[in-house]
Amino acid sequence: MFNLNMLIMKKFNLLVLCAAVAVSGFFSSCTKDNNTTPETTIVANLNGTDKDAIKVIAGETVIYKFTVTAPAKIKSIKVAQKKGADTTTPINKTSGFLKDTMDIVSGTVIASANITLTITVVDKTDNTVSKEVVITTDVALDPIGLVEIGDDDNATLGSSFASIDGLVYKLAEAKASSNKIDFLYFYGSTNKATIASPADATAATVFTGTSGLSSWTTKNATKLKVVTVNFETAKLSDVPDVSADGASILPNLTIDNVIAFKTASTSAYPSKKGLAKVTAIPSDGATGKIIVDIKVEL
Repeated sequence: MFNLNMLIMKKFNLLVLCAAVAVSGFFSSCTKDNNTTPETTIVANLNGTDKDAIKVIAGETVIYKFTVTAPAKIKSIKVAQKKGADTTTPINKTSGFLKDTMDIVSGTVIASANITLTITVVDKTDNTVSKEVVITTDVALDPIGLVEIGDDDNATLGSSFASIDGLVYKLAEAKASSNKIDFLYFYGSTNKATIASPADATAATVFTGTSGLSSWTTKNATKLKVVTVNFETAKLSDVPDVSADGASILPNLTIDNVIAFKTASTSAYPSKKGLAKVTAIPSDGATGKIIVDIKVEL
């Protein structure tokens, strides 16, 4: 005889069993997630700042430091240093860590060329994590310093600047050493404070007479351009090459203008980049001048 109560009880027991399996799976899943060990982390520090890359002047010393955190415990730490075609291993540790799960390794390198440091950490579960830091080198600019250049009417100061020695020449002296002169300064009613190359046509109408530009043996075609560059911190790579888009004359200069220039191939200091920052334009007739802070490529 059909037993309705027994059928209901069987279905109820089946539902309870399914629910139990589902709950068991849920908690099993949660337990698995909670037991997942966090990954190893590496923090790179170069010259006292947390970063993965740095640019320095060639020959400078760089201090590097790596802070390693490995929740699964550290098995080994290796630092490889690549400079050009040469690779060395300045650090290779398999013991002596500060803690099972944390260590700090450090060292110094002389950046005579671009360097890549690669740190590789292996934990006790044999998981491997690596980080690469890059040290690139730059070239310093030679700081000539503040230079006073007289305008074309100044009877005391010269108007012709030479990058090769950082000196300012009077016109007769400039003619005798014309290959040294990279730019001149003059002040006009229209162009106001102006710097121009010896090859500039407008400059030739200003500097006339026996020692005028038309009589010079060499008229260097220096290229000039006002640029947005941090003069104080600029390295060679920060100075744009203005040989293609530079002008032969820069009129209406104002204080704090930064001028990028490229000397001509005919210059005594050929094909060199430089920066000149206008710091003052005092003008009182015969003693008119411009004061510029100048740096040139070594």
